[in-house]
Amino acid sequence: MKPLLLVAAGGVIGALARFALAQVMAKSLTDSLFPWPILTVNLLGCLAFGILAEIGIERGLLTAGTQLFLFTGILGSFTTFSTFGYETLYLLRSDKILLALSYVLASVIGGVLALYAGTRLVAKLS
Repeated sequence: MKPLLLVAAGGVIGALARFALAQVMAKSLTDSLFPWPILTVNLLGCLAFGILAEIGIERGLLTAGTQLFLFTGILGSFTTFSTFGYETLYLLRSDKILLALSYVLASVIGGVLALYAGTRLVAKLS
């Protein structure tokens, strides 16, 4: 039960942080068509994940519970893009370049295609 609570508590913090940052940025960028708020969230999430992963995972300075709270909870709800970036980096560091490239292409292209398929499915059912 404790891991579940750690993830849930972190999730609340991350989701609220994402929402607040995106709202503040959206108000100041009303004329921009580019999705700056989400790009900013994704890049900040990746930066935070990289810093915390190097400190906590690679150097072993964070307990398993703290890792759940930070990575799965806070950063997982702030942006899943940071996890995607870390997994890609892990594959690259493991000299699995083709696998990393396949993962990136499958995630990005597959994600966009799945979103499109979902919208088309709903449109056909409506």
